[in-house]
Formats: sequence, structure tokens, C-alpha cells
Amino acid sequence: MKAEFGINTMTPETFGIDRKAFDGFAEFMRERDAIRERKEGGHTQPWTDDKILKGYHFTNIRREDDRVSKFLFEEWYPHVVDSKKPEHIWAKIMVARFVNNPDSLKLIANLIELEKYADAGKKLYNYSEDGNTVFRSAYLQPEIKGVSRLDKIFSVFLPQLLETNIRTDKIQHAVEDLCQIKYFGEFIAGQMALDAIHVVPGEWDDVFTFAPIGPGSMRGLNRLRNAPLTRKLKRAAYDREISELHACPGMNQWRAFDLEHALCEWDKYERLRLNQGSYNRKRNDHDTDNYIHRGLF
Repeated sequence: MKAEFGINTMTPETFGIDRKAFDGFAEFMRERDAIRERKEGGHTQPWTDDKILKGYHFTNIRREDDRVSKFLFEEWYPHVVDSKKPEHIWAKIMVARFVNNPDSLKLIANLIELEKYADAGKKLYNYSEDGNTVFRSAYLQPEIKGVSRLDKIFSVFLPQLLETNIRTDKIQHAVEDLCQIKYFGEFIAGQMALDAIHVVPGEWDDVFTFAPIGPGSMRGLNRLRNAPLTRKLKRAAYDREISELHACPGMNQWRAFDLEHALCEWDKYERLRLNQGSYNRKRNDHDTDNYIHRGLF
């Protein structure tokens, strides 16, 4: 049976999704988003009674609600983007997501606006040499033996990106084009494309139906079906299972990207709940005020 986006009259069981697992996933999404609403609404702590959500950091369901994303859309992209130069918009998206640190990005914003990329790389290198943290690790770079993270961005990836013709009719096409860049994979290409739908002129007509394949979201899909966590899905099967999930009750308010992101976070949650492994984003009580200040809860 084929699931169509925009229809959510099907039960999870229709698609072979375990009802108990689905209910747990849906509750995770509701409560994680409710935490965001309570926090933004000025409610006092605690924002949840869930011990795992209270004790560990999980990113928002919509990535645009996270602290770094808010900085990018409110400060970075309006400052550095020129819509008449789409190839440079993609370069600025790549720099933003690979660095992923507002303090570092503020330091190089004027240079990036002027497309003085080499100078920006040097400035970040000096910043690092002074003992400062350049990167936040949400988006890991592909490994290239003997090449530093800054050199990868400014000397390896960026020249290729500026020469790449990236389609903007569909997110999927943009991801395919970005994956032509040597060392790029679908996950980071998808994260860049999710930013691009807000700042790169285009049709983007698959915003509700396409999501990049990531290892965390694949494990989440496996949990929904009680499948081995090591099960691998190719593109057609992954798209079908995301589409089927989207057709289940309460899911069609979310984009495919949101479901992909939530599946990844829920996999971490389940790992802790079921004692299947660790998760290194534990929240310490004395760090709570810092998390609030930084918008990370």
C-alpha cells in the first residue's frame, strides 16, 4: 500500500509499524516540542517530568528552532548572503554548518560577506592558535588524512562547491548535486539543503517528502518496526518508510526532514531508556543555567 503525504488516516499497523514503538516515538516528539514551547513561553523549570529529557540534551524537532540555526537565519544569512550569487550562497551555507559556532562565525562574517574566504580561514586559524574553540561538533566533516578541518573547508570543499551547478527545483536534486563534491555524503548535503530552502531562490517542491538518509534516523525506523538496528535501507525503501510514517496519525504536520531529525534523536532516547549504550550529552544540574542561557535545552 502506498502512503501519500498529506493523508494520515492510516494506523501504524497498516504499514507494519509496531504500535507501542510508534506511540513512544509520537510521545517523544510531542514532549520534546512541548519543552520548547514551555521554555519560549516563559514557564519556570522544570519544563518536563521525563527523566531522560530532563537529564540529557536533545535537539529540537525542527532544526530551525535550535540556537545555532536561529543565529544563522536571524543574523548570519541576512548579513552575508547576496541572492544574485547563488554559488556563493552555497559556500556560505557550507562554512556556517561546518563551523557551526556563532562566536567563530561572527568573527569572519564581514570577510565571508566579501567572499574573502582565504582570509576568513586564516582568521579562524589564528583564533584557534589563541586557544579558542572554533567548531561545534554537530556536523562532523568527512575525514581526509593529514588535512586539518579548516583546510578541508577552505581549500578542499569550497573550491569544488563554487564550481558545482546545484539544482533548486527539488531538495533531492540539490543533495545529489552536492554529493558530486569529493568527500561529501548525503547527510551533510541534506543539512545544507535544509538551510538552502530558506535562502537560495528555488522551487523546493519536495520539502514535505524528501529527507537525507542518516544512520540515526535509519536506526529510528528500525526501532519502529522492531527490525535489527543494523538493518540498512536504500533510498527507495527509506523514502517509503518515511512516507508511511508521515501517513500515521499526528505525523503529517511535520516535514520529512523533521521526521528524519526526530527519529535520530528518539534513537538516542531509546538507547538510554533501554540501557543499550551511552549518550554523551548529559546535562549536569550545575550546568542548567548555562544551557538555558545558550538556548540548548
